[in-house]
Amino acid sequence: MMATVTDAEQFVHLVRVAEPFRDAKDASRPALMSVYVEPDPDGDGTLAWATDSYHAVRARSITACVERPMLLHGDTVTELLRAAGKMREAHSDGNGGIVVRNGAGTWRTVALRELDCQPPKLARILDGLEAPALTFTTGASTAQLMRNLGRLKPHVATNRYRQPEAVVVAIDAAAGTVSAKLNDTTLTGPLPDIEDVAGDCAPIGVNPAFVANALEAIGGEWGRRATWKVVNPLRAIVIADEPSDGRAVTAMVMPLRLAV
Repeated sequence: MMATVTDAEQFVHLVRVAEPFRDAKDASRPALMSVYVEPDPDGDGTLAWATDSYHAVRARSITACVERPMLLHGDTVTELLRAAGKMREAHSDGNGGIVVRNGAGTWRTVALRELDCQPPKLARILDGLEAPALTFTTGASTAQLMRNLGRLKPHVATNRYRQPEAVVVAIDAAAGTVSAKLNDTTLTGPLPDIEDVAGDCAPIGVNPAFVANALEAIGGEWGRRATWKVVNPLRAIVIADEPSDGRAVTAMVMPLRLAV
């Protein structure tokens, strides 16, 4: 069945928001390399979903840009965003593809290849959160801090078969601090823009790069502060905005165990 995109610019925009959350490398799990776009079942807009099984996102737009659900092939996602670059405009070519003009003024046509399999079932996870024990909000400064921490690489024993380990960051919302252990040194500092702390919970461990993806999807998409919802340090963390206009990004980040 030919894919029908009714608003190509918004379609590319939603794919761009969802793309950092997919697994772009594991070809053995094609559904996790994809981005799923569907008409919003609860309104007139559009939803975009993606996950790598460690963090996930649902981006909601008030604009209807597809007529039916589409599970975009991972290679199509990569090709579409590479072609779009700093997109100036886009439109459907009427044959199951999208024509985009990037910042350099170059026109490219991208055929929308789809996967014939079930998309990851994320709605139950993102909407089924128990009553959180802790909530708080953060903004752009925390997003930048997490991005910087995510670039740190701890030293590991020399082993060509071993991948570099990620830094585990501990967030203590009650104290308003964040700490990261790098080799034998622990770096501790304030969460720069934490507000509206309600409830209590032990410090939570996270991969800062995944948290940065979530915060940047919210802050970069709508320029809003992100609300964190934590049940306990071992349950999925939901990071979302609280929209009043229907536009929303909801992300999930799996926690990491902190060393005792």
